[in-house]
Amino acid sequence: MAQKFVVANINHCARSQDLLHQSLAQWSIQICVVSEPYHIPERENWAGDKDGTVAVVTNTSANSLPFKSVRKGHGCVATRIGDIEVIGVYFSPNRPFAEFEIYMAQLGVFLSGCERRDNVIVTGDLNAKSVAWGSPATDVQGELVEDWLVANGLVIINRGTVHTCVRRRGGSIVDITLASPALESRIQGWKVVTEAETLSDHRYVRFELTLPNLPRAAPTAPPVELGPRWALKRLDRETLILASLVESWSPNPDYVDPDNEAEWFGEAMSHICDSAMPRVRALPPRTAVYWWSPELARLREACPLQISSPEVDEDDRRLKSLDAQSRWPIHGKIHSLTPFVEEGLAEGDGLLPETLSSHTCTYNAIM
Repeated sequence: MAQKFVVANINHCARSQDLLHQSLAQWSIQICVVSEPYHIPERENWAGDKDGTVAVVTNTSANSLPFKSVRKGHGCVATRIGDIEVIGVYFSPNRPFAEFEIYMAQLGVFLSGCERRDNVIVTGDLNAKSVAWGSPATDVQGELVEDWLVANGLVIINRGTVHTCVRRRGGSIVDITLASPALESRIQGWKVVTEAETLSDHRYVRFELTLPNLPRAAPTAPPVELGPRWALKRLDRETLILASLVESWSPNPDYVDPDNEAEWFGEAMSHICDSAMPRVRALPPRTAVYWWSPELARLREACPLQISSPEVDEDDRRLKSLDAQSRWPIHGKIHSLTPFVEEGLAEGDGLLPETLSSHTCTYNAIM
């Protein structure tokens, strides 16, 4: 058995956070480290830092272990889960390098406070680039992180060169995973998830942590099956009394065995209850993402294809190839089409009016 991890950056987006909940449920993820969350709820399975920029989340529906301890810093949060320490980190790319130096120094002090220094995972978005974790070049932040992880005895878990952050102007690898050397052999399957939509410019990162070899637990007794249940709120008292009288007319068998007599009495009570009130049907448990539907799943699969479609990329390249003076008339023509688009959306059937076709031809001619 292994603990499944997801690392995400959702850019303070509410819809992205909703989609993250669905992904955790769909993949049965136990532990998630999320940077730039939209909201950190006051729940036992959420632990956020002091600034609300990073959080560690456990999935109770996937039998995740609870937090044993939580320590909060600025841009970092440390949680003890089972036999490991999970530290979520985030540093904004808009802050100067001088503040990044102070942050990394404070992170080292924060790391020294862990109870299990030999079982530590540090992961999140540090907005630092280095060839050591797959970037084509190393920046000053990356050099500092390299020195920091060596000084603190950590190793890099990142594998490959797939971008963790993808934007129009290109991609980068800024989401990193570090761990104690003792955990390196237990971490498997580290990868960047490219096939799942996140509604963010960051992709999910997934990996698994295998559990240490523990002594086999003693077999437990099977759960006791509960009997039928009835809806007491819908009890018909008059029918209950009549059913009891009818059941009392039945001949009472002369049982000597107490077990047989108890079985007969239970059947008689069931007949009476069935006559006076309906039974309660067992309903499936309501999950945290009960709003998810097959239609949403289909749209999620199609979304990355639309974003990276050749037509969109080609139009973007043709616009960028023009100088600023030539670009202004095109933008004006595009804005002039807005009323027609709004008119089509107002129709409610998803179809644009026929009058828009001529304007679409005009747009294609301009492009």
